[in-house]
This record gives sequence, structure tokens and C-alpha cells, in this order.
Amino acid sequence: TSPELANCLPISPSDHFRFCCNRCAECCRHVHDSVAISSLDVFRLAKYLRDHGIVVDSTDDVLCRFASPSLIIEAGYFAYFLNTVGEDEHCIFLDDNRCSIQDAK
Repeated sequence: TSPELANCLPISPSDHFRFCCNRCAECCRHVHDSVAISSLDVFRLAKYLRDHGIVVDSTDDVLCRFASPSLIIEAGYFAYFLNTVGEDEHCIFLDDNRCSIQDAK
């Protein structure tokens, strides 16, 4: 076990926990193939980007520009994950340590 994970506790999808953002953006770094994007997420993101002056032709355009498919070996199908940039592989929508699409989520 890595030192970073030594104090981590497992959680399940039904667990609830409090989260307080301190704007360090650590949760948005080193996230290559980690931030899955669903069909509904893509729809909301397309609308949000359009509403904020970014030309988006379709949900397919959002996927082509801002996400990448990755094969889920266990399930045998592809899922889309938000693209990352930089040496620290941060989310493409991280801007000045803040999520630039938070309102679309």
C-alpha cells in the first residue's frame, strides 16, 4: 500500500460523507482515465458551454473535444473520461485551481 492510501477508508456508492473544498485542486490532478462522463453529463456540459459562449455543435462534439474513450476490460465496452492536460494530468476544465464547469455538474 502506498503512503497516500495508508489512511484511506473504503466507501461504497451508498455512503455519505462531508466534503469541503479548500481550492487546492488536488482532487483534479492525476486524474487520467478517472473522471467518467455519462450521456447526461455530456448533454449538460454541451448546454453549459453553449450558454457560456463556447461553440458546441452537438454532444458528439463535446465528446470529441473534451473526452476520450477508454475500454473497460471487465465489462467489454467503452466509457468516456474527461481529457487531462499537463505534466500533472489535471482535468481539462481545471482553471486557476477551480472547476470551470462546476455549475454544469
